[in-house]
Amino acid sequence: MSCGYEHPHMVATVQAISGSRFQSWYAKEAAAQANGTSDLGKMTFDGACATCHGFHAQGAFGPDLRGNPLLTQPGAMKTLLDNGRNKMPAVGRGWSDRQLKALMAYVKRFAGATSGG
Repeated sequence: MSCGYEHPHMVATVQAISGSRFQSWYAKEAAAQANGTSDLGKMTFDGACATCHGFHAQGAFGPDLRGNPLLTQPGAMKTLLDNGRNKMPAVGRGWSDRQLKALMAYVKRFAGATSGG
């Protein structure tokens, strides 16, 4: 999925694993989410947001998110992720509530960070 900004080609790798290995990971992830130790929010940010906003929300092709009060507003975040805005596509459309909540919990750490510019 593109962030809507012009940028050089990005390289990614995909690892194919067996169905049983995936199910094992999936069960462990479900348990981690249930007990609050999951890194689903970080995985979601790194996979869907960092391409344009940087791994530390410092901005790249997309704007710097550090210090943005939107990051503490779940309703506004859900609307933005579901519908996109300006050059940002609707990256969160179709995500489960669990994934949305995990991302929202993760990005709160950037809300109080100092913007670089």
